[in-house]
Amino acid sequence: MGLAKQQEQKILYIAPLSLGDVEFQERNLGLPVRAINQEEFIERVFGHFKGHLCVFLKRADGSPSNTFYKYNERERMYKYLQTTFGINTYVSYSTFYQKIKKHKSDILRTQSNIVHTYMLVQDLDYYKFGMTDAECLQKIGEMVANGELICPTFIVSTGQGYQLIWL
Repeated sequence: MGLAKQQEQKILYIAPLSLGDVEFQERNLGLPVRAINQEEFIERVFGHFKGHLCVFLKRADGSPSNTFYKYNERERMYKYLQTTFGINTYVSYSTFYQKIKKHKSDILRTQSNIVHTYMLVQDLDYYKFGMTDAECLQKIGEMVANGELICPTFIVSTGQGYQLIWL
């Protein structure tokens, strides 16, 4: 096998073109970064998804609210996401067959109801260990550079930490 072919097989990261207000992230991560909005994130992660995508909201009293959307309901979902931005709103990692409970005791977000899982997510609550935002990004960048971590497709700020997301 030629050297070029060997090097090609070792590529775990394809750098994006820098875009958006990402100077802090690029400087600390040590890699090019591209900012995207919610709509682009959902499009890139889920594409033309089958089943129902669940957006769940954790209310102030701790009770959950699940809202399910089919692919053709994306515009309505984007409006909902805009109104709930910053209020403990989450998008499921999978799509689901069923969106309505047949019995009051049914749980919809279960493995047996999954149509397809689109991402693997690692939640990093680095603040619990006294790390700063910059230190966390630097550590991620070092681990990617050293081949200890496959570069995530997305790094999402949760306000108190990061979620590393691989498609």
